[in-house]
Amino acid sequence: MFADEELVMELLVNAGQARSDAMEAIRCAGQKDWQGATQLMASSESACLQAHKIQTALISQDEGCGKIKVNLILIHA
Repeated sequence: MFADEELVMELLVNAGQARSDAMEAIRCAGQKDWQGATQLMASSESACLQAHKIQTALISQDEGCGKIKVNLILIHA
């Protein structure tokens, strides 16, 4: 796996974790577990921020010049 592919996989993992935590927070809120919902939303925000940092790094690395090889994993991300 190339370094860029590792970054893309890390982006996918963080984005997936952010979504999972947000969905679980919604479930907790539905059960009136406000503390659990708050903790899960904080975790979701943290994972989303990490995914955003990786995405920004990839965009900066490419500089709009096609330096990063586009593959199916990157398209999925």
